[in-house]
Amino acid sequence: MVSAGRMPSGHHAMAGRASGLSGTSCILLMLMVCWSGSRAQKGAGWIPEEYPNPQTQPGLCGRHNTFRNSSWVCDPDGLLTPWQADELDEFLESTRWETPCPCDECSGVADGYNIAVALMRKLRIVDKALNVSYRAQRFAQHLRTTTWDFGSCDEGVVILISQKDRRVSISTSLVTIAMRMDQEEVSPK
Repeated sequence: MVSAGRMPSGHHAMAGRASGLSGTSCILLMLMVCWSGSRAQKGAGWIPEEYPNPQTQPGLCGRHNTFRNSSWVCDPDGLLTPWQADELDEFLESTRWETPCPCDECSGVADGYNIAVALMRKLRIVDKALNVSYRAQRFAQHLRTTTWDFGSCDEGVVILISQKDRRVSISTSLVTIAMRMDQEEVSPK
């Protein structure tokens, strides 16, 4: 039996390895990808409608050997090594298990925040009138609200990293922000 907020004991090596990888380390790992060389192939870039879904198309996301046949990391251009992608994926999966459920109704099992990461070499320029920051934000928002939409009460978060564009964009809903603020304790100094 699985209790709320706890992972089953046989649930991969994630519990041991992800607990040793801090949130800061994961964020730094993702940001380093933006400024490092990659083994990615040259291409025209990505548009939201063509970008794969790591939960339903892990192979297209470069996640061929995931332990649960799905992933929270989509890296079709191969910016991360398989080991880096595995570590990041394990951290993101552990977040679902270790964070409290922000929804009104919860199943009690792995119902915390859903955070997914979209890595790419570059965005495809479709409308030159829009600056790259705006295009990156719209791309991340499209994934979170339309193509991926992993949450059950709009609690999903998508972090988009475009290496060549040197952009990091985070899409979250007001529900996610409000729930997080509700959980924070504010104490007078």
